[in-house]
Amino acid sequence: MKKTLLTVCFLLAFYHISSLNSSSQDGSPTRRPQLTGSRFEYASVRFLEERTSIVWPDGTVENVMTLAGKGKPGSPSEKFPKGSDFRMYWLTVAMNIMGQRGFELVHMHDADVVMVRQVAK
Repeated sequence: MKKTLLTVCFLLAFYHISSLNSSSQDGSPTRRPQLTGSRFEYASVRFLEERTSIVWPDGTVENVMTLAGKGKPGSPSEKFPKGSDFRMYWLTVAMNIMGQRGFELVHMHDADVVMVRQVAK
């Protein structure tokens, strides 16, 4: 859990720094709109086979397979399309669940996905 939290914090810092240094196609700096009165919540998912879980902003951890209603993790009732890539299938399911709750993709690398949503202050 500490490693996941540290990874999320690092990614947020990196995203913030890179957004400050962004520029347009012609090389001139771009300006992001000021979001006064707003704050952001982050959620993350890491592919860990049958233990693939979403960590919500409040710290709640929920198993993706359970949320998707596709059977209990590791059981014979666990279902995913035949011939599909197990890893990408479950990461896609997780991203769709998070998207239904208003989250948008911020970062994806290997087995890690970080998503964000804006909430009113």
